[in-house]
Amino acid sequence: MGCGAGDVPQGLLHRHKVPIRWAAFSADGRQLATASPDRCLLLWDVPALALLREVPITEGSRIRSLAFSADLSRAVVCK
Repeated sequence: MGCGAGDVPQGLLHRHKVPIRWAAFSADGRQLATASPDRCLLLWDVPALALLREVPITEGSRIRSLAFSADLSRAVVCK
């Protein structure tokens, strides 16, 4: 897959209500976590170009950064 806009299926990553502000790939590159001020963390399957999970972020929490745990078992939101 290249970097051109035509390579990304229409609608992919447009599940957030506002622009994405944080993103992190897993160490193996197979998962992508995205977060935005809409208080939603989305976990994506990169090879399948599919949404795996949607996780609400608690009210009042402020995201500072986003990362995956070393063993790839968790996407971590740093507040």
